[in-house]
Amino acid sequence: MSPENLNWITSVPIGMSIGLIGLFLNILSIATWSNICRNPPTRKTGITALSFIILGVVDTVTLCFFIASDSVKAAFPWLIQTYAYAWFYSYIGFPLNFFCIVSSIWIIVHITYDRFTLITQHTERKHGQIIRRSLLLLAIIFIFNLPHFFNYHPVMSITNGTHGENKGREYYTYRATEYGQSRACFQYEFWFHCMGAVIIPILLVTVLNALLLREILITSHFVLKKMSVSSISSSIYEFDGSTVNIVQMNPSAEMKRIQNDQSITKTLLGLTFTFIILLTFQCVCQCLWMLHFNGDADARVWETVNSFYAFARLSVVVHCVINCLLYCFTGTLFRRELFKLFGLRKPLPSIPLPC
Repeated sequence: MSPENLNWITSVPIGMSIGLIGLFLNILSIATWSNICRNPPTRKTGITALSFIILGVVDTVTLCFFIASDSVKAAFPWLIQTYAYAWFYSYIGFPLNFFCIVSSIWIIVHITYDRFTLITQHTERKHGQIIRRSLLLLAIIFIFNLPHFFNYHPVMSITNGTHGENKGREYYTYRATEYGQSRACFQYEFWFHCMGAVIIPILLVTVLNALLLREILITSHFVLKKMSVSSISSSIYEFDGSTVNIVQMNPSAEMKRIQNDQSITKTLLGLTFTFIILLTFQCVCQCLWMLHFNGDADARVWETVNSFYAFARLSVVVHCVINCLLYCFTGTLFRRELFKLFGLRKPLPSIPLPC
């Protein structure tokens, strides 16, 4: 199969299907977390819910721009010959698509860091603080993304046909600007995309999740050890240099908390591995494609790179869907509120469970 046909398959039937499924799941996630924020019994988890709402909004916009700037373009080739689409792709679709992709990745870093500080330092968070930090992060990404607004511009072109009704027909398209073809643009793309948008987030998420898993495992081991000694009512223990206060330890409640910690552990492991695999694959293929291996003496090298790049472009779309599945649908609180959203109300447990 030629790379052109493969690009069409990954953009239209596969890419559009995954994008539409992701849109449905993320909109459902936003609606569910919004209910969690409004309901008094679950309002104390509103800070976590707010973070997931922000992630859902960013991923939803990312999927919309992927469909508009990739799937639609491949599905309707005539569309790119109109001035409206050439202008849209040059000044909105292409630059904001990059902005949304990088924002989605760094919002994951923000949520991971927020969860890390919550569990390890027990710092109190507020709605305003989460919103301000998220807006600041998005503003910084937007500033670094500004050069993408100068990569393309709409131009008028003329067909090269020698006969028939298409002979000398004028049409619009988008083309790379002088900056878009420069060495400076290539250097910017490499350092901004490959390093700033992929390598650094991978390292941060991996380190933070590793430290978080270590904290969860140590805490669970400590609680199990103390529970095995006795069902102590109220004591203060010194452990690993820090004071741990356990008030009226309830074995049933502690076991539920340990089970929840184990669930979080599995979720974090799954998230870390999928995050690393998808983004690394996308980064490697993107860098090889940017290096223009079509200049290689063996044309098969470029065809191979182009074929892999066709699938690599889907990594971010799949990542947006997996974000929703791992961060939202694996949580007990989220599933309970989701049932209530569809009228399948489940009774609340006696002990509130973290999401």
